[in-house]
Amino acid sequence: GQKSVCHLSVRRSSTVWTRHQRGDFLPDGSLRRREFNGLRLRFEATGRHRRFSLEKLANTVATLVVLSRFPRSLVMFVCIYMLGHLSAVYSQVLVQTFNLREFMGGLSLRLLVANTAFLELMDTSLTEGGGVISSCRMREMLGAILKKRGNVLDEKE
Repeated sequence: GQKSVCHLSVRRSSTVWTRHQRGDFLPDGSLRRREFNGLRLRFEATGRHRRFSLEKLANTVATLVVLSRFPRSLVMFVCIYMLGHLSAVYSQVLVQTFNLREFMGGLSLRLLVANTAFLELMDTSLTEGGGVISSCRMREMLGAILKKRGNVLDEKE
């Protein structure tokens, strides 16, 4: 094993001698003054102690592997490229292509269908130029849809 080494150094301070005065009141009411003189010593504990630890190295490597997302990348690589036909299925699910033209076309058609359905159901026009579906119209349409349910629903439902 390695030996620990301790280094001791002595440096001269600007204030080597110290002087301190203190006054105390005694129980009989008199004052006692004391003067303390002495040498000022200051101790500093510094230094380094190093040694190789296989446990710390393994812990650091494992932490780096986990934090670098290496395991996830490895599993993704295996799933997409090394499982034959199953890889083709995985890659279609995991790597989705985005076509802006198809997306905008689908969005436009969904908006058109929603607008057409609203215009078909709208029965009240507003003075500002818009329209609404009244609660009577809503009840009428829901009643027509749920009419085939028979005796499962009563009038209040």
